[in-house]
Amino acid sequence: MYCPHCGKEIADDAVVCVGCGREIKAIGKPAEKKWSGGILALLIILTIFIPLVGIIAGIVGLTKEVKRGQGGLLLGLGILMLIIWLAVQMGAAYLL
Repeated sequence: MYCPHCGKEIADDAVVCVGCGREIKAIGKPAEKKWSGGILALLIILTIFIPLVGIIAGIVGLTKEVKRGQGGLLLGLGILMLIIWLAVQMGAAYLL
C-alpha cells in the first residue's frame, strides 16, 4: 500500500509512514450499524403483513454482530405471524 500523505510505498500493516513519519489510519470496511428506528419500524410493519419479509430480514440481521438483537426480533415476529397466517388459512378452509 502507499502512504496517503506522501505517496511512499509502505507495508500493508504499517501504522506510521517511514517516509514522512505520519500516522497511517487503518483502511477497512466501514463499521456495521444497526437498522435505524424508521427502517426497523418499516420492517416490523411489513412483517405483520408479509411474514416472509421478517424471516428473511431476521436471518440477515442474525448474521451481523450489531444487528443480532434486531434480527432475532424480526425473525421471531416473522415466525409468529406465519403461524397466525397459517392458522387463519386453515380455519378458513375448515369453514368452507
